[in-house]
Amino acid sequence: MTQITPQQIDTWIERTTPSTRENYPVYFIFGLFIASILAPIVLPLFTHAKWQWEQLEIVPWVLLTIILLMSRYRARKRQRSTERVEQMWEDAKLERWDAVDAALPTTFNHPIYDPTLRGRAFMIVAGLLESRKQHDVAGHIYETLLRRRMGDPLTLHQAQLSLASAKLRNEELTDAVELIGRLQKIEMPPPLRAIFEAVRLHQQVFMGQNEDAVDKISERRDLFRRHLSTRAGYAYGLLAAALHRLGRKDEAQRYWHDATLLVPPAKLTDRFELLGDVALHYQSSQSPL
Repeated sequence: MTQITPQQIDTWIERTTPSTRENYPVYFIFGLFIASILAPIVLPLFTHAKWQWEQLEIVPWVLLTIILLMSRYRARKRQRSTERVEQMWEDAKLERWDAVDAALPTTFNHPIYDPTLRGRAFMIVAGLLESRKQHDVAGHIYETLLRRRMGDPLTLHQAQLSLASAKLRNEELTDAVELIGRLQKIEMPPPLRAIFEAVRLHQQVFMGQNEDAVDKISERRDLFRRHLSTRAGYAYGLLAAALHRLGRKDEAQRYWHDATLLVPPAKLTDRFELLGDVALHYQSSQSPL
C-alpha cells in the first residue's frame, strides 16, 4: 500500500506539471527546417559565392522527418497519460482501490498534459484517501486544487464540496460550517446541489440538528434519488439517523431499508460511524442491489 502524505502530494503535483522545456527541441528542429528552406533563396542575395545547394536538398526532408517522429512520440506520451488516468477513473468508480493504489507510481511520476484529466487524477487520489479515512490528506488535495485552479469548473466545484465534507469528518467544525455556509449561497446545477445537500445533511446530523435535517425531507429524498444513484443510500442512512433521534421510528425504518437496499450496512457504518446505533435498531434490506 502506497503511503501518501501531504509532502508526497506536493511532489506529485510538481512531477505531473508539464514542462515548457519539452517544446524546446521541437522549436529548434523546426527552426532549422525553416532555415534550410530559406537559405538557398536568401543567401545568394548577400554573397557572390557559388553554393552547391543540390547536395543539400535532402536536409529539409531529414529535418521534416525528425519533426514528424518527435510529434508522434509526444502524441503517444499524451495518449498513454490519458489512458492511465481514465483507467484509474474506472477503477475508482467501481471502488477498486487496490488497482488505483497500484497505478499511482506510474501515473504520478510523469506529466499529465490535459489540465482537466490532471485535476480529475488528484480527485481520484483524494477518493482513495477518503476510503482509508485519511481525511486530512484528502483535504490537502482539495485545497491544493482550489488554490492552483487545477481542473475544469466542475472538478473545482466538486473539490469545494469534498473539502467541506473532509473538514467535517476531520472534526474541523468551524471551518466546515463556514465553508458550507458559503457554498449554500452559490447557484449549482442539480447534481452538484444534491452532493451539497448530502454534505449539509451530514453536518446537521453530526451536530444534532435533527429537526433541520428532516425539514423538507421529501424534497431532499427526491433530489438524492434523481442525482446520486446508489450513493443516495448514504444520504438515506443519515435521514434514518435523524428520524431515529426524533423518535419517528417507523419512518426511520423505511429510510434505513432504502439505504441498505442501495449500500450494504457495513459500508454505511464504515463511512459514518454515527450510523452504528441505527444499524442496531432497524432491520436491513434482505435484497441489496
